[in-house]
Amino acid sequence: MTRGPTIVRVAPGGGERGIKCCCCRCCECFNLGYLTSQHGLIKLAEAMLGGLCQSLLVKYGMSEAGTLGSAFHGFLTTASACLLTTALLIACYVLSSNSQHLIKQSVFYIGVVLGVLHGVDAYIAYKHLKGYR
Repeated sequence: MTRGPTIVRVAPGGGERGIKCCCCRCCECFNLGYLTSQHGLIKLAEAMLGGLCQSLLVKYGMSEAGTLGSAFHGFLTTASACLLTTALLIACYVLSSNSQHLIKQSVFYIGVVLGVLHGVDAYIAYKHLKGYR
C-alpha cells in the first residue's frame, strides 16, 4: 500500500502584524504582535536578564577575574551565549510569524536538562569546596 503525500499546514501567527500608521498597516512582514504575547514577554524578560547578567559581569567582574578563576569566564561565556540565542530567536519570531511554529522546541528542552546537570555539578563542587562529603 502506497501512502500519499503528507500536507503540513502552519497555523497563522496570532496578534497584529506590521506597524499601524494613520489609516493602514505598514511593514506587515514584521510580526510585532509576538512581542506582546505571553511567549514574547517571556523572551523579552530572558533577554533583559541575560543582558543584566552580562553587563554586571563585565562592569564589576573583569577586575576580579584573576581571583575568581575559570568560573567567572565560564559564567560570562554562558550568559553571552544565552543572550545571543535569545536575541536570535526574538529576531526570527518577529521577522517571520511562521518561524515560531516551525522551530523545534525539543532542541531547547535538551538545554534545560543540561542546565540542571550544571546545577548539580555546581552543588557538588560547592560541597567539595566547603569540605562536606
